[in-house]
Amino acid sequence: MPRNPIQVAALFALSGAASFGLVWAWDSLFYYAGSWVFNLDGIFFSVMAAYLFVPSRKLWGIVILLVDVVWIASAQSAAYLVANTHSNDYFSMAVGGAVGGLGVTLSVGLGSHRLLSLRSLALVTVVGSLAALPFTWWVRRDSKLSGFACFVVWQAMVGTTLWVRNSPIRELPGTAPNR
Repeated sequence: MPRNPIQVAALFALSGAASFGLVWAWDSLFYYAGSWVFNLDGIFFSVMAAYLFVPSRKLWGIVILLVDVVWIASAQSAAYLVANTHSNDYFSMAVGGAVGGLGVTLSVGLGSHRLLSLRSLALVTVVGSLAALPFTWWVRRDSKLSGFACFVVWQAMVGTTLWVRNSPIRELPGTAPNR
């Protein structure tokens, strides 16, 4: 288990890299397989979130499924706004990121009730929204490097925020706990 936010960020960054690898592979190698494989792109983040935040292994399958459904809803909401409305691309990505942040927090909160506080829900939603803004560059440029960076940044930021919100309060050495 990771012991600090840097390790958590690194794990979720790897998850983001693997997720983009799936996006690229489905797009490049398996074009004719159909769009259903797109639905599996959130699986790495789903597994990592279940492993880190859900102590009951009985809930892992449900949480993995829910987080993957959130991935689909997040991506589809952003894609719909970009394609079918006259809204700003940044706004569209922010909405998709907010859907992702809120949905992931609610899903993981099934096994980790500390994340279901209003403060945690709001914080991860805002972080998800802000972390999704760079996806606009990927949509506009269709660059593999910018897509890779977007997945890494979003997953690292949202995953680390979840971890920090889920962690018990740590005391600084030499300080008395506030009770």
